[in-house]
Amino acid sequence: MSDNKQQQEEIKEKKHLFAETAVAGTATNYAFNPTKYSASSVVSLLEDPQKNAASLQEVSLWLYYNSGIYYRLINNFSGMNRYDMYLFPSTINRFSKGGKKKNTNADKLLKEYLDIAQGIEKLSWKSNFRTIGTNLMILGEVFLFKIEDNSGVIIKEIPSNYCKISKVINDGLYKYSINMSKLGTAAIYNMMPKKIQDLYDKHNTGSLPPEAYSENNYVIIEDKEAVCLSLNQFIGTKSVPPMCYIFPSIIRLMEEEENEIAEAKANNLKLIHMKYPVDDEGESILDEELIRKAHNSAKANLPQGVAINTNCLELTTHTLQRVGNVAATNRQTLTELVYNNAGVNSEIFNGNNSNNQAIISGLTADEVISDTLNNVFENYVKYDIKTRKKNPLWLPRFIRNTKYNENTLEEQAYKGATVGLSRMKYLATQHYSPLEALSILEFETESGIDELFVPLATAFTQSSNTQQENGRPKANDSDSGKEVSDNKNSTNE
Repeated sequence: MSDNKQQQEEIKEKKHLFAETAVAGTATNYAFNPTKYSASSVVSLLEDPQKNAASLQEVSLWLYYNSGIYYRLINNFSGMNRYDMYLFPSTINRFSKGGKKKNTNADKLLKEYLDIAQGIEKLSWKSNFRTIGTNLMILGEVFLFKIEDNSGVIIKEIPSNYCKISKVINDGLYKYSINMSKLGTAAIYNMMPKKIQDLYDKHNTGSLPPEAYSENNYVIIEDKEAVCLSLNQFIGTKSVPPMCYIFPSIIRLMEEEENEIAEAKANNLKLIHMKYPVDDEGESILDEELIRKAHNSAKANLPQGVAINTNCLELTTHTLQRVGNVAATNRQTLTELVYNNAGVNSEIFNGNNSNNQAIISGLTADEVISDTLNNVFENYVKYDIKTRKKNPLWLPRFIRNTKYNENTLEEQAYKGATVGLSRMKYLATQHYSPLEALSILEFETESGIDELFVPLATAFTQSSNTQQENGRPKANDSDSGKEVSDNKNSTNE
């Protein structure tokens, strides 16, 4: 008897949960799928950003590949600069003896200019700096190791999560240390530069002195080719992503989008309710097996987005969805909040409200942010030159032109060149590298190319008879003047 009673209880329990189990499998497909990071967790990290720098870097990297807005903001700032440069003399006293310009050693100046310009050319700086600049904007730091041989130069990036800042070189440039325990696998070991591999081998054999370590397992890379670039103003072992302050706003926007998708799927869900008859005591009049077969038969032929619910209860419809324009307003508000927090004019990307002047003003503000990359890269090129030459006669100066202001700076440099200012600066605004500028000018001068390409006759290239006096011609000194006088006399007669 006890077995039969237990069996009846199990059947009754199944009957009570019949409706729940019938719908649950379909309904879970429309549940909200949260993002990897929540806004509240990121806010907690931002309470002490320097302490949580490594975690914020992970959030930044995840957002770069998952948020279209963050991706475009990063690429806008890192890709805005043209990175054009020219070389300027480091000191006037090195040019001559006693400061007299007439004694300038032109051959020495030219030779060193060419050496430095060729060294810069090997860096392939325009393409490399755009890639490095993107990673700088994402992580706030990059760890570089320059590898040079007869075929050229490679600027290799060491993974940020392997490294820590250990020493200051100058503004924005640092020495770094590597966690040797991260290089234990053959794949990681083989991708490292030879000098770092040698340090790892010495670390494993215990032959490194204690002063070679900044902390446990972290070996300082003292080679001059190893440099860390950082955008942080506060010195720490790790750098904070420069745009971490907009992380919560972006994640809230992503959560709102996920909510809208989940709501749209849930609102399109159609539910079929089959109510079976019961007696006065609430027990089913139909056999339970018959109800189950009817339920499963209907369920087997349902299309996607349709669920079936079978029970003895009355079904009442309640609409819980938000009005469509409310959801759109929330999304628009959150989108504008992201751009406002980033200090970026959203009209640059997909706007249609602001006038041209408003967009220009917004771009000017954005160029202030991107100019921090100019500062860091200019210091890096100076550092690279000084590692190759002890007291270089020439140093680089970036034009600070962007894809938005390049025409304005070009016009200013052109006007300056016409009144005696630097022609090299003007050529830099034309996107000539220091080596290109000098080599093209030298070639065109030596080859006499001006004699081969004679400019067309225009008002700018034509001139009057050199023997004639300048100024307005005098009537009594020209035939035309006499002719005019004779015409007047004949008319008077």
